[in-house]
Amino acid sequence: MVNPSNTKRLRMLRVILGCIFVMLSCAICIVHALSPRRVMPFSVTLKERLQMLEARYERLERAFSDDENLDDENLLEMGALARLKLDKARIMLTSRSWWWSESEILKALDEAELALNAWEAKKDFLKDVSGLVERAYFSPVDGSAQPYWVYVPKGYKPTSKYPLVVFLHGYDPLINKANPWLLGDDVYRIADKHNFIILQPHGRKNTDFINIGEQDVLIALERAMAHYSVDEDRVFLLGVSMGGYGAYIIALHHPHKFAGVCAIAARRYHFLWGELDQTTLVPPRAFVLMAENPYMLAENAINLPILIMHGEEDLLVPVANAFLMAKRLSNLGCPVRVDILRRESHWIYFDSTLFERVFSWFDGKRRQRFPKRVVYHTFTTAYNQAYWITIHQLKGWCKRAIVRASVLADGKVFVNTDNVAKLALDIHPELIAPAQRVNVIINGVTVMKGELKKPITITYGGSQQRGELAKVHDLCGPVWHAYMSNFIIVYGTSDKANECEAKAKQLADEWVEFSDGVAKVIRDCDVTKEHIKRYNIIAVGGPNENSVVRLIANKLPVQFIDGGYRIGKHEVTKKTVGKELGIVLVYPNPLNQSRYVVIYDGVLWGSGLPINHKFDTLPDFVIFTEDHETDGANEIICGGFFDTYWQVDENLIWCKLKKCQGKLLQATP
Repeated sequence: MVNPSNTKRLRMLRVILGCIFVMLSCAICIVHALSPRRVMPFSVTLKERLQMLEARYERLERAFSDDENLDDENLLEMGALARLKLDKARIMLTSRSWWWSESEILKALDEAELALNAWEAKKDFLKDVSGLVERAYFSPVDGSAQPYWVYVPKGYKPTSKYPLVVFLHGYDPLINKANPWLLGDDVYRIADKHNFIILQPHGRKNTDFINIGEQDVLIALERAMAHYSVDEDRVFLLGVSMGGYGAYIIALHHPHKFAGVCAIAARRYHFLWGELDQTTLVPPRAFVLMAENPYMLAENAINLPILIMHGEEDLLVPVANAFLMAKRLSNLGCPVRVDILRRESHWIYFDSTLFERVFSWFDGKRRQRFPKRVVYHTFTTAYNQAYWITIHQLKGWCKRAIVRASVLADGKVFVNTDNVAKLALDIHPELIAPAQRVNVIINGVTVMKGELKKPITITYGGSQQRGELAKVHDLCGPVWHAYMSNFIIVYGTSDKANECEAKAKQLADEWVEFSDGVAKVIRDCDVTKEHIKRYNIIAVGGPNENSVVRLIANKLPVQFIDGGYRIGKHEVTKKTVGKELGIVLVYPNPLNQSRYVVIYDGVLWGSGLPINHKFDTLPDFVIFTEDHETDGANEIICGGFFDTYWQVDENLIWCKLKKCQGKLLQATP
């Protein structure tokens, strides 16, 4: 069980510090100087105990690697919890030893030992614990232990079904596994009153709850529902500030998973954060964020009630965000309510009475499992499902895909699509009135007609063309998508080995800092067939430096030429631009086309970007210089996307030199 020590005042101070970047260092020093948790001399015995516990963890890990129960999720979670507790103790002892007291580190070590005992005994010692419970899982991306917290209400009975609220935290530059943002006891008392379970994912720190952060939320939700008796039709999303944006985007990507959403002090689309205007970004970077844009995806909430709450005097995220998002939803016919708190600032979510209003609004709402009308917008097959509709392939990339489906009383199912090459309909008897025959009509063509006695799946369209490759759910780009499943960083040793190794270690360090995870780095000469089979390869160095890249270079859409790069009709060299160049490219690995290869060559991308935005605006490929744009990104000379068959399409390429901005890259929110 976890007892959070942060007070409401300290949490508010930490968030404010996170927003005032210029004063951050000085402010942190002041806070720490005034903190009751003063610097204490750590005894060697604490470090020795950590080393002994880590050695025990490694022994158990080796023992369980041959165990037939290795795939048992509960057993894996006990191992993940043990790893997490050890990670927390190490963080306390090393990177920020001045922040924690000796007694807190001792407590972390005690909890680590308790988790190791449970793992060795193959028992879930948290099964019958109420109150705030810390759990963990092993990430399918990097194998790191990732935490999540579940508040189990008083009087919880496994024989009853409970509603669950997923709480998404705001931005805080100081959070990590050992120092999470957790709700306070006053909110838990409200959960007790309403009989709600509360799930608090870590979100991989400050990821805006997109990409790897979104994945963390969905995994934590899946695991919480496996452990506790949750009513699947009463799962809600609640987010504050950054988490409010996350609540929007996760709900609109997956509307069928939730019964309602509350966004507090949230921005309505990504570009508004930090005064980042979409018009200042080159089209390839701007388009990446379209898939993460609640304003563009708003109609996906046609069956999903949304509550928007905002302080009238919010200076960090202006109240116009609430009004404009509410207007957008209302105009599209989506169920929305907006509450503006008079004379209140951004920090309204530190008032626990707000949660009473939110939980009261959640009460009584239930998810629609089989709505008669479904609308789904997406810009990528990475997000492709809503209720009984799944989009498997788009006709064209860099263009929104839309499905509109309606079920009539006489059994007719009308489906109209735009920019969809292949989709599937899961037709369930609950969609059709009893004794009615079903008649499924897609884009004016009858594709099925007859009795419906059991659920059926209808697939429409979709024969792949122009080669074997297609941008499908698990392999659609852009660069960030390669960091959503197993990856390994591989640096070249053929030429400039020291430079490649340094870049690889920098990439690994950036991933660790960004995601609270781990990253494995190996040499190109150590890559095996098993690596190619299991991992996305993040290759550092071009064909002259990296033997893996050299092996596949003639099968890539980019050519590595003297002093630069060529893709399609575009050739960019140091001679033509007068600056050092770099490239980042993602593509299906020619050695295993079910996995990605990402290539970093030349100047390393993102040196001027904050740690939480180094990955989220990279398209399928960019060629760039060492100079920086106003937001800190490298100056892009040429960049864009491959088409839906992973082929070069000049309409999807933006080039600064030739002024040939792709026509499909002009989308605006």
